[in-house]
Amino acid sequence: ADKSIVKLVFRELIDNALVHLPKGRKPRLRISCRIVEDRVETIIQDCGLGIPADCLPLLGKPFQRFHGRTDGASGLGLTRVLRALALVAGRLACSSEVGQGSSFRVTLRAAA
Repeated sequence: ADKSIVKLVFRELIDNALVHLPKGRKPRLRISCRIVEDRVETIIQDCGLGIPADCLPLLGKPFQRFHGRTDGASGLGLTRVLRALALVAGRLACSSEVGQGSSFRVTLRAAA
């Protein structure tokens, strides 16, 4: 995939993980990567606020904010991620638990 697209995707996901934390909680990320057939799967797990289950279908829709924050977050980060992944035939999956954090799985074609 194009390097600039990959950088955008991971920058947005990591930035989100660092910004959306409960007050007083230190950021903690776990990033893992593996090859699955002809694809690379990267998982970014955080210990943030988490996303309510009923909001998961809204991931990637512009201007969605799941925590009522008004601190300057645009609500466009995951929209940019999904649009960038669409350009390189990538995929994004998310699982989340409110108060515990989220796990984002990015799947891209492996380099030839």
